[in-house]
Amino acid sequence: MLANRIALVTGAASGIGESIAKTFAQSGAHVAVSDLNQNSCNQVIKNLINSKHHMAIEIDVTQKDSISNAVEKMTKRFGKPPDIVVNSAGIINRAPGKNMIPMPLLKVG
Repeated sequence: MLANRIALVTGAASGIGESIAKTFAQSGAHVAVSDLNQNSCNQVIKNLINSKHHMAIEIDVTQKDSISNAVEKMTKRFGKPPDIVVNSAGIINRAPGKNMIPMPLLKVG
């Protein structure tokens, strides 16, 4: 399904991003596991199917140069820029429910 596609997944050192990276790898994609912590990315790579087909990249999605450098490294390694980009990077701000601001509902279509 995703054979030989190149995927960049940010926030892939844990949680949802890690699960997405694993799913892409199982589907045949070459995955760039990226996060703020290179060592955590390296650990995720070890657990991916065909681990030699993937790469770990330290990235800060708040910095344009960091993103550009990641894409450049991917292009050098895989021979082309990513076909798929999933931005799963984020932080959790734990707060009691009464203090959370609800997201507005979006009308689609």
